Amino acid sequence: MKKTPTAGIGLLLLAAATLSYFLGYQASCKKFEDWEALRGYGSRTFYATVAEIHDDYLTVKGRKENDINFRESFTGMFSMKGVSCYSCVAKEISPSELKVGDMASVTFTGCLIGNQFGPNMRMLQVWLLDDGR
Repeated sequence: MKKTPTAGIGLLLLAAATLSYFLGYQASCKKFEDWEALRGYGSRTFYATVAEIHDDYLTVKGRKENDINFRESFTGMFSMKGVSCYSCVAKEISPSELKVGDMASVTFTGCLIGNQFGPNMRMLQVWLLDDGR
């Protein structure tokens, strides 16, 4: 009767699984370097209509599809510096291509105070929902 080193095989499999997990985690984090804030602070996304555009700032109005915190009475003004913008077909676009009336999803980090953003708010991404262009 031949003995098999089951404990050794089990430890080898456990080590391989652990190494695979950490390598996969590192690879996925590198893939999303632009979303650094998503890793540490969490993020929220809501649907909005672009209400005004001023230089490097974008004012949006919440849509009725959102939860109660981001409905139509909600208005937020965002700095567009460092923000990634995408068309509805996942093509990166310039923030200057956004137009008043565009429907978008807005992803940000930070907190809300009432129905306004707190001082630590940072917009991360704007995705057009229907660019119709």
